Amino acid sequence: MFILLIPGGFAQEQQPRFNNQITINASKFIKGIFPGQEYEYEIGYRRVLNQKFCLRTAFSYYNQTTDDGYFEGGLRLGSDYTFRDFKNWKFYFGLDVLGNYISYRSSQRENYQVGILGFLGVTFKIGDHFSLSTEPGIYGIFNHYKDRDSFSEYNIEEYYTFGLGNIGQIILGFHF
Repeated sequence: MFILLIPGGFAQEQQPRFNNQITINASKFIKGIFPGQEYEYEIGYRRVLNQKFCLRTAFSYYNQTTDDGYFEGGLRLGSDYTFRDFKNWKFYFGLDVLGNYISYRSSQRENYQVGILGFLGVTFKIGDHFSLSTEPGIYGIFNHYKDRDSFSEYNIEEYYTFGLGNIGQIILGFHF
């Protein structure tokens, strides 16, 4: 009888559920902590589909307009799966497909990159709307490099790059 009088008696405490998240790569803005790495994207969006599965996208953009400047743009699409959710901590893994384009104005060189990035992520929630995350991973990238300024018949080079990425990357998240 006493339990019925207490508001919420045995009801479990439910955390607010937000299905959208905007992310900012803090490592790009706080360069003194960790050096910038390849295949990091500045702004991202994450959509929660259910308790375990999320879709995600991110992009990067840099344009230096000087005569010897360059343009760099990239897009990442992927998903992640939560395997452990404990209080303020969330552990997940996922796979992203990524593409980048880099163009150097003065030398007329272009580089196209397409690849995959498998990662293991950890998120720490700070209140209902904010979080800090890191997502170290392993990537494989196909590079197509073209030198339009060269008169050589070998002005195109194609190669693969493999490595560890996003080590020390800090991601700020806003959940809504």
